[in-house]
Amino acid sequence: MTNHDLAIAFVPPQEWETVYDSKKALKCGTIFPSLDKPFFAAEDCGCGQSPSGEEKRKTNDGCQQLLEQIQEVSFMADDLRIYLDMHEQDENALQMLNEILQKRKELVSLFAVNYYPLTFQSLLENGCESEKRYCWSKGPAPWEGVCTDVVL
Repeated sequence: MTNHDLAIAFVPPQEWETVYDSKKALKCGTIFPSLDKPFFAAEDCGCGQSPSGEEKRKTNDGCQQLLEQIQEVSFMADDLRIYLDMHEQDENALQMLNEILQKRKELVSLFAVNYYPLTFQSLLENGCESEKRYCWSKGPAPWEGVCTDVVL
């Protein structure tokens, strides 16, 4: 049996660039415009289009909007984390990640106070302050993706 190299991969290093805003990043699947490659070249990914009213849930608007904001900043934080795995000293990315994580913490806390806790940390910090008890039962489980009119 002979030893043959089947292929040698070359991946050019990614460079920092101006990133998409959180709504567009979530819709396109990346915060980086240079990585925004539609799966089919003939199709428009529709990144610039906003969802129609029919596509949105028929639930509490404020609750749903806040959940969407949390999802957007969480996606941006995840994409930045992946970028920073290879560029750990990129000051622009580190600064942006810190800002986004702070924003996410504020949004999750606001959601817990106004609706119900989404995370274990928000449960302990904000979710049940007035009742001084463990209260996951105040709303749906975080993975159910449902907004209710429950207010703590």
